[in-house]
Amino acid sequence: MAELFFSLLDVVAALFYLIVELLRQFFYYALALFWLAWSLWAIDWRKLGPALSQGAAVPLVLIAIAVGVVWAGADPRSLRFLGVDLPNFYWQFGVVGLMLTVTLACGWLQLRMGWYPEEVQLFPEGGHHGHGHGHDGHGHAGHGHAHDHGHGSGH
Repeated sequence: MAELFFSLLDVVAALFYLIVELLRQFFYYALALFWLAWSLWAIDWRKLGPALSQGAAVPLVLIAIAVGVVWAGADPRSLRFLGVDLPNFYWQFGVVGLMLTVTLACGWLQLRMGWYPEEVQLFPEGGHHGHGHGHDGHGHAGHGHAHDHGHGSGH
């Protein structure tokens, strides 16, 4: 009976170590997982795609290069990958390029599958002229701009 109890303790200990290792790996890759989820479900690629094709891809590439340079300076080490030593600067650019490629692939997948984010209205449509108050009682009547609520020339 004692042998069964110790075997059960070994299983519980192994499960504990498995959960700890899975959590460690999750938190190690949490930022990348968050970025992938954001790229797939929070970016509206119907709007971003045309912006990128009209020239917004240039600043995106420049930002990616800057991220690679800063990362290479902040973590100057080589990386052994599949038996090959990748020198500093090259592997960081490889990872940044891979993340950029996967981000664009998420956009393609979103467009292909129709997984668009919900439209959020930051400013209500219609209405008056956008500053959220009526005509009367706030001093417009007496200072000479009649009903010009653009407020650009009278104040």
